[in-house]
Amino acid sequence: MASSVPNGHGAATATGEGGTPPPPPPPSSSSLVFLGTGCSSAVPNARCLIQPPDPPCAVCSQFLSVLPELNPNYRCNTSLLIDYCQDENAHKYILIDVGKTFREQVLRWFVHHKIPCVDSIILTHEHADAVLGLDDVRIVQSFSPTNDIEPTPIYLSQFAMDSIAQKFPYLVRKKLKEGEEVRRVAQLDWRVIESDLQIPFVTSGLEFVPLPTGSHNVHLCWDQTLDAVKRICPKRALLIGMTDEMDHHKDNETLEEWSRRSGIFLSSYDGILLASTPSVVIFGGYESDRKWPEDAGECAGGGGRGFLMKAVVGSGRQGRGVLSRSHPYGPFST
Repeated sequence: MASSVPNGHGAATATGEGGTPPPPPPPSSSSLVFLGTGCSSAVPNARCLIQPPDPPCAVCSQFLSVLPELNPNYRCNTSLLIDYCQDENAHKYILIDVGKTFREQVLRWFVHHKIPCVDSIILTHEHADAVLGLDDVRIVQSFSPTNDIEPTPIYLSQFAMDSIAQKFPYLVRKKLKEGEEVRRVAQLDWRVIESDLQIPFVTSGLEFVPLPTGSHNVHLCWDQTLDAVKRICPKRALLIGMTDEMDHHKDNETLEEWSRRSGIFLSSYDGILLASTPSVVIFGGYESDRKWPEDAGECAGGGGRGFLMKAVVGSGRQGRGVLSRSHPYGPFST
């Protein structure tokens, strides 16, 4: 694990399902915050509300009667925040993926968990649900009338960099043209990951290892996810990337017997905070041309080019693996 970096920030608080906050983790502990657990279109699917099917969609209809903070079926684009506690209770905040719903996630969960900023960013792939919130990164940066602020380091593959340069040329351009006024846009320090994806890099005091995924044309289905988790055998698994076909309460009931036997399965929800013991974190991306030789690589789906990610979190003692991906129905485990 990389050595700690000084000058961190204050600690975050915790939340529980149904809006009841559990006891917060100690200020000296690291944690993971699920900023979003939904698919690219998020949940509820707006089409189900403006063009209601017959019968109505049960999951999306909950939006009409249940407040988002009380509704685990209200899901933004999949995103994870690592709250890394360093020496003397200093905290660093590492954001993984910045999708279309990033601003809403800041308003809902940065405020709730008292997260003041983002120290570094990692993008797993170039799709809309992972990058289209980049313009709003400015809201988690310091304000300066002349925008002369320290840029936030952002790590990504060359393939993603080329795609983002077309989507956000004003975020990538380094120098102003003569006579051009300073724009108050996000200041980002683009850092392309080595073409050999398995070379580690360090950001905000943590060492990350990109893990290239296998090739898949589609995302995992429910049974494939269960099979993959059985092979990986983590201590705990939390599902993310849900569509409106998945109901948090009903599917957790279905998984209850499976969980009693395995002790590892549960469906996650937006805003959940996990106090982190020393562990390895892997956050899911999409298909690449390389193959990761372990079974865990099968939990990355198709449709783009990216990578899985692992990082050591805690006191430097490696624990069990953590696995996730960004579309139905990959597991997240601790």
